[in-house]
Amino acid sequence: KTPPHVDSEGLLYLDGTRTCFQMFTQQAEVAAGSSQAKILVGVINRFCDLLKQRQKKWMQMIEVDVQKLLRFNHRDEDAPEPDSSEQCPGGLVEYIVAVANDQMKAADYSVAISSKYGKLVTKTYERAITQDIEEALDGFAEVAKFCSNELIKIIFADLASPFSEIFSKAWYSGSQAQQIADTLYEYLVEIKSQMNSVVFASLLEIVVEETILSFISALKYEHSFKNKNNKFLDCMKRDFEIFYKVFVQLLPESEDKTMIIDDKFKLMEYFMDFSCGEVDNITAIWSNCLSVYWDTPIKLLAAILNCRKGVDKSDTKKILQTATQLCNDPARLNQLNEAEVQPTFISRVNILI
Repeated sequence: KTPPHVDSEGLLYLDGTRTCFQMFTQQAEVAAGSSQAKILVGVINRFCDLLKQRQKKWMQMIEVDVQKLLRFNHRDEDAPEPDSSEQCPGGLVEYIVAVANDQMKAADYSVAISSKYGKLVTKTYERAITQDIEEALDGFAEVAKFCSNELIKIIFADLASPFSEIFSKAWYSGSQAQQIADTLYEYLVEIKSQMNSVVFASLLEIVVEETILSFISALKYEHSFKNKNNKFLDCMKRDFEIFYKVFVQLLPESEDKTMIIDDKFKLMEYFMDFSCGEVDNITAIWSNCLSVYWDTPIKLLAAILNCRKGVDKSDTKKILQTATQLCNDPARLNQLNEAEVQPTFISRVNILI
């Protein structure tokens, strides 16, 4: 009911984190004054356990409120007004931003504590303090990422309608991409001014991924591509120029455009090649795609072929068989296993109705 605080840089924050660490520092000072290293280490260990509990509570609370907001915003117009327990006050987005910012401050406080008190004890005790603090730091990073993911849920719930029209007849002459881009910009330009730049860069990267995934997921509606006179290809280029322009505008100056934006958009080049290229070249394109996005699901290729006119069932079957063999090639899988590669964002695509 009251807004978060604003610091000198215009970033949102809550009082709780600062108060929490002030209390801890007082206790740590008392423990350090005892000249008993075991007591100091015990105090830090206990505090880090409490921090981890606090982190879990934040995620639980945010998840509950986001679900409440989504239910409230997308309730049936004819439904009776929800009772007070189901109503969500305004400002949830700002509060989530404040919590995300607080995780960065908490991390700074924790590192300072580790550095200060670690010097007062032997190497053995110092390692124990460092380990406890590092576990707490991992938790802060997890909460910050969770905040970003919950913001994504709120933002993209507002975009379900225009995304559902991608590839439909209305899409070719429509402005769905512009509507999506305008909504993203409206949300993100405000969040950018209120959020720690490191957290915002992470959020923007997830938004880029989610935009591409939501766009591709429209394959599930099985609209036939209108490839005559390059109509489909032109509309794809139109939309991704719109998206690209917005994301570049929002990217913090200190961040790498290649990693956050360009590397993600490379996928759409493969998507257009699969959708509009010569049928005989699809297997080669698939092989190239796997070299960049190693875990591209075969269901994505199947969905594209299903929407292409002029690709009969026999051709589709042959292409998918070869593509599956390339995916399951023992040498490739062994190489990936040895390299311990991380999943790419395309593995999260959802094209099932």
